[in-house]
Amino acid sequence: MSEEHKRVVQRLVEAMAAGDAAAIESVLDPYYAHYGPLPSMTGRVLPAQGMQHYFVGIRDVFPDFELRSEDVIAEGDKVAVRWTARGTHRGEFLGVAPTCKGLTWTGVTIFRIGVGRIVEGWWTVDAWEARNALGLTVPARPASVATGSSDADGAREGPHRSTRKEP
Repeated sequence: MSEEHKRVVQRLVEAMAAGDAAAIESVLDPYYAHYGPLPSMTGRVLPAQGMQHYFVGIRDVFPDFELRSEDVIAEGDKVAVRWTARGTHRGEFLGVAPTCKGLTWTGVTIFRIGVGRIVEGWWTVDAWEARNALGLTVPARPASVATGSSDADGAREGPHRSTRKEP
C-alpha cells in the first residue's frame, strides 16, 4: 500500500508543478483538509479547487515554476515529501512587485491518503532564502543553523552529526 500511496502523492507533485488543475482535482479528496503556511486556508476543509487555484495561479507569479520531490517516505496511510520549489519572480508576491530574481524555497509536507486520494496535508515551508531575496525583513538565522557550527552545549558538529558520547 505504501508504494501506491507514494504514487498518489507523486501525481499531485507533478500536477502542481505543471499547473494541471484537472490532475490536482483527481488526486485530492473533495473534502481535503489543509494545514500550513497559508493562513487563509490552514485548519480548514479546502475544496480541491482551492489548491488548484493556488498552484495554477502561482504560474502568474512564477511562469517558470518548478516543483521537485527530493525524498518521499511512506508508512501506513501517510506519505512525507521533502520538496524544492523554484521560479523567477515575475508577478506580485507577498506584496512585493516583480524582481525578476530566481527564487528557491523548500519544505516538507505530510499527506494522509484515504481510498486512493489525499485527504489531509500538513505543510511546512522554509522560505527564508526566498523572502531574503525579495528584500523582506527576515530575522537573522542563528550561526549554528546558517553555518552548521556547534550549538551552545557542544552537542553538534556540522549540520547532521552529534559528537556527544553516550555514558
